[in-house]
Amino acid sequence: MKETFWVLRKIFRNCSRYIISYVFIALLSTAITVGVNLLNRSLLNRLVQDTAEGSLSGASLGLAVSYIAAWLCSTFIGFFLAFGNNLFRLKVDVFLQKLFMYRSIRTDQDRFFDSRFMDSYTFISSNAYRGSYFMLRLMDVLFRNTAVVASALALYAFYAPFLLAYTFLATAVYGFSVFSISWKQYELARRQTNTERRMGYYKDLFKEKNTAKEMRIFGTGAHFFRIWESANAAYRKERLDMDNKGADYRNIAALVDYALYAGMVFSLLYSVMAGGRDVGTFVMLMGMVSQCNRSIKGIVGMAMQGLAEDVRYFKEYYSFVAPMTNEEIRRCVRGEGAARQSDEPFRSLEVRDVSYAYPNGGKKAVDGVSLKVEKGEVVSILGYNGSGKTTLVKMIYRALSPGTGEVAMNGRGYGAWAPEDIYRFFGIAPQEFSCYALSLRRNVGLGRVECMDEEERLERAYGDAGLQPLIRKLPSGEETILGKEYDPEGILLSGGEQQKVVLASAYMGEPEVLVLDEPTASIDPFQEMEMLRNFRETLKGRTAILVSHRIGFARLADRIVMMRGGRIVEQGSHEELLEKKGYYWEMYSSQKELYGEG
Repeated sequence: MKETFWVLRKIFRNCSRYIISYVFIALLSTAITVGVNLLNRSLLNRLVQDTAEGSLSGASLGLAVSYIAAWLCSTFIGFFLAFGNNLFRLKVDVFLQKLFMYRSIRTDQDRFFDSRFMDSYTFISSNAYRGSYFMLRLMDVLFRNTAVVASALALYAFYAPFLLAYTFLATAVYGFSVFSISWKQYELARRQTNTERRMGYYKDLFKEKNTAKEMRIFGTGAHFFRIWESANAAYRKERLDMDNKGADYRNIAALVDYALYAGMVFSLLYSVMAGGRDVGTFVMLMGMVSQCNRSIKGIVGMAMQGLAEDVRYFKEYYSFVAPMTNEEIRRCVRGEGAARQSDEPFRSLEVRDVSYAYPNGGKKAVDGVSLKVEKGEVVSILGYNGSGKTTLVKMIYRALSPGTGEVAMNGRGYGAWAPEDIYRFFGIAPQEFSCYALSLRRNVGLGRVECMDEEERLERAYGDAGLQPLIRKLPSGEETILGKEYDPEGILLSGGEQQKVVLASAYMGEPEVLVLDEPTASIDPFQEMEMLRNFRETLKGRTAILVSHRIGFARLADRIVMMRGGRIVEQGSHEELLEKKGYYWEMYSSQKELYGEG
């Protein structure tokens, strides 16, 4: 239960205004509801007495006016309740989603490679509404339903004690049916999360650029449709079976409830006919029974469904989001960037005996690697595909966390730094890059969001990446939207053009450490030679880590690090490694003709 209390405390702390407002409206609604029933009893009894006396008394008129006023108030309070309900749920939903997204951004990338984690992540994301729903029902139980039930039970005890037994039996029947259904529904929803993700994956294949194109070329669309159709049929069948089972439980409970209700009504009517109760009391009790039953269903539904579903959901939500300090939550709610803890300048970067294996991968992608990069040094990490070089640099800029060992900045392990203070050192052009459906200007600005609107920095980034010729030929210049997903006037760039945009993003804000992972992978060797000449100028005086499987970077580096099988096999300058005639010499000999050195 501690997970539920943690989430509820955070909701109350950050949404207290809306909670207090809703509680006030709920209490007022309860008072008016009970008042209407009491006025109803008095009015009916007074009218019966006036009818017997053959005249309409002033008391009847006063009670009638009071009843109408109370009834109008109860009607209007219903609108206020609905408004408060919607506003409260909106605010709480947004709050919980913000915490979820905050933690998502700060979750290590490697966790998203784990199928079990992704099942849990998808389940939490799709059920985030449960937080506001649970809180709203909890407030209704505490400040509305409980008050109605307590008032009803007090009236039952005074006017018709047998109604206490009826209420107990009706509650037990309804509670059993709700708990049985809710428990099974939660289990099914949790179990089907993986199936939902697979269905979404196959459905998305039909609209994703690369896969949709291949389907049309190779005629594989029907095959993938059958896979999706089979998964969807199994998914729907389980849902239908659950719905049918739930309907059976509800129908049985309804029949028992109707039988109990009929017995209760007959008993009340009999007591009126026998002269034991007056008409006003009969109508009041019938009204209270109806309202009490609705309130009891709210309480039982909250208790049973909350235990069967919501509390278990909160446990998963908590396991993903927590821990979060109140300061982190405050900044998250206000949409503020993370507070900078330090403006310490970069001095050195050190990788200390790190190893890493991808989830379900088995073999280590990086195995016992140590490396140090000093300020102003340009290091080139070379190796063919699968050598571990990209995984290594992802640990350097903290996209992945080492399985063993650590990465240190200025002599201190990353654990001693706030993540934001680590990220500010780096300008990154990753191997797996994305161009977003934004303007070219904003795509470049994303490299240093806080500097996105600084013209001078943008222009320098354009210049360092050689983007000006591309910008000049675009229809709207730097404001041209990249991609056609949302803008019919958007432009589709070639792979090489996109890579230049990503490079400009890496240069944005003049970071202290550049990490360029295969920055010429989408460019032919002739264009690469021109880019290498630009790199020579751009890297002067900078600290840089250059990752590639091409030797073109070798002459740019102060030190070349050769990787194979997840390990560093040799390192040194270009001349030193050629003299050794080892792995670098083999790579250089096989590629030198591409660079006019044959």
